[in-house]
Amino acid sequence: MKFSDLIRIVIKNLKRMKLRTALTVIGVIVGTAAIVTLVGIGIGFQKSITSQFESVGLVKSIQVYPQKLARAMGPIHGTKPTEAEEVPLDDKVIKEISEIEGVEGICPLITLTGAKLQISNYISQASTVGANDDMLKQLDIEFGEKFKETDLRYIIVGSDINKTFYDINTEKSVDEIELLGQKGRIIIEQYSSEGGTSITKFPVIVVGILEQSYPDYDLSIFVPIELAERLLKASKGKSFALREGEYTAIQVFSESVEKVDSIVEKINEMGFNVMSMEQILGTISTIFTILTGVLGALGAVALFVAAIGIVNTLVMSIYERFREIGIMKAVGASNSDINKIFLYEAGAIGFMGGVFGVITGYIFGKGLSAIASYFIQTSTSEGLTTFSGLNLFEVPFWLFFGAILFAILLGIIAGVYPARRAARLDPIDALRHE
Repeated sequence: MKFSDLIRIVIKNLKRMKLRTALTVIGVIVGTAAIVTLVGIGIGFQKSITSQFESVGLVKSIQVYPQKLARAMGPIHGTKPTEAEEVPLDDKVIKEISEIEGVEGICPLITLTGAKLQISNYISQASTVGANDDMLKQLDIEFGEKFKETDLRYIIVGSDINKTFYDINTEKSVDEIELLGQKGRIIIEQYSSEGGTSITKFPVIVVGILEQSYPDYDLSIFVPIELAERLLKASKGKSFALREGEYTAIQVFSESVEKVDSIVEKINEMGFNVMSMEQILGTISTIFTILTGVLGALGAVALFVAAIGIVNTLVMSIYERFREIGIMKAVGASNSDINKIFLYEAGAIGFMGGVFGVITGYIFGKGLSAIASYFIQTSTSEGLTTFSGLNLFEVPFWLFFGAILFAILLGIIAGVYPARRAARLDPIDALRHE
């Protein structure tokens, strides 16, 4: 029997079983749509979170801690405790790390949570971070300009700092204030054991405002590293029994993502604990891959249920087409021809369900993403707006075509039993059937 004849018969039979075919196709649509929606959500979450960190260069950032701090903080991701003699994290070590191949820059991490920035009658208690020239290279300015490491009176602020101020007189928060070019002062308050308070003020000028990147940067005040050290000294800040000249942590910037692992390995060999965003993202990606697989499996369950419907539809059609099958065999159709007819019908049902299922799943997934984004947008606190624009649903081409092929394959597999049963019918018995 010619291929064209087989296709014509398949189309005729599917048209004849309109309602039953439609219901079976709907089952396949639901199963395919479930796979596309659930897997698309998993992929969307993974790519969105990864891209957020990559967009601000965090995947090239490595944080280094001394062993004593690591013990106080607990285990740090991606590192193993060393039994080597403990080495302090000081300027000598910074110089050694800066000479490691692939290191683009390095900056001591000095963060002051007790410092306040006062502009006119408004005060912000956002974190103050020390930045040298290497860190400044990693920051993108939207308005104004960057300061130089030696400009002790100049500062730059995150994109959302203007939303963190409150009025000194009323103690009420203010929506937004103009910051660029404004003169102000950083205030350090010290409380003595006798109950007294001493206040140290450092005059500053806001010379730049960062582009929006991610919350830690958006809500930080960046000051020259030497000024940060002076502020730390003025606040008598000293953590984890570090001696003078030692640092709580340093931040290393890699030339590329590919060199992060080798840098981490070499720093570990020096006796320090290391945490890199690239390692964290690797773990996140693994978790999301597993989650996406689980979601895909849940969607596949619905498609397997639809496959049972295909078996039922084709088995029922055998009883309705006994005489027709007998006539086809009588005029020369082989068992192989009958087998192909049923397999083609099953594949056609899978194809139709797969195509419409992919379209339905895409529309449904986009709708869920839009609703979720809206609720995140309306419920997210100010300063966290970076994560309110996440694309929570993404369907790559391989998922489009893979879902359709899976639906077709499952349909053909479901059609094997009815096809073999139809092919084994005795033509004489089939012709006698009423």
